[in-house]
Amino acid sequence: MRTLSLRAIALMIAVTLGLGMSAAQAQWNAQAEALFLRPGVSGGNGDDNVFGFEEASRIGVGYQNSCGVGARVNWFQFDHEADDSDVGELAFDTHQVDFELYKQLGLASNLMLEFSGGLRYNNTEHDYDGEPNDFEGVGGLFGVKAGLKAGCNGLLYTRAKWSVLMGDGVHDGNDEDLDPAFDSIRQQTEIGVGYEHKLCMGGTTLTPRVGFEWWNWDGFGIDPVDEHPDTSIGFVGFVVGLGASF
Repeated sequence: MRTLSLRAIALMIAVTLGLGMSAAQAQWNAQAEALFLRPGVSGGNGDDNVFGFEEASRIGVGYQNSCGVGARVNWFQFDHEADDSDVGELAFDTHQVDFELYKQLGLASNLMLEFSGGLRYNNTEHDYDGEPNDFEGVGGLFGVKAGLKAGCNGLLYTRAKWSVLMGDGVHDGNDEDLDPAFDSIRQQTEIGVGYEHKLCMGGTTLTPRVGFEWWNWDGFGIDPVDEHPDTSIGFVGFVVGLGASF
């Protein structure tokens, strides 16, 4: 699986660079976002506030040609731990990389729509009081973003991403009903809303943004009742970011 992941990463990087070098009127873009996410499991925790709004990071680079067709690479990481008075130590460390091709459409003078698709690589280490639920895998990714222009340079947006990942899971070998290592399928749903504003500065356009996001990662959690890796991890929180195109 590790070899497959590296090949997929190399392929998508090659596509991104190839598209940027072959098209006219190149417009490269980059973004950096700080996220403040509060995680939780679908079965609940012993304490009401095990985690607060913990910081995470998301950065990306890409290219878009004059026809609204582009390619991008995004990287995300969340790494935090906390103590539950009923359970013990909880730790969740995940990072993932998205490789996407996308197309932006102008539906009207004040409406935009974007479709994207590609691959996602995810590596997660989750510990629930000594019970691990680790995962590493690659899968398909689909996204959509819709925006409504607000004023001269503002945009109210909503966006969503869905992914289905296949890879290797690792659980505690003491569980008689589950092997220590197993093939696994995981699903992710991520939605968000927000506002962004373009600021033109010579040949560079800066785009600050603020937003709110809700995520559900199915299969990434550990059930607090039977301690099986068969429940969902959710994230909810704020995002503040800055993009630049040139």
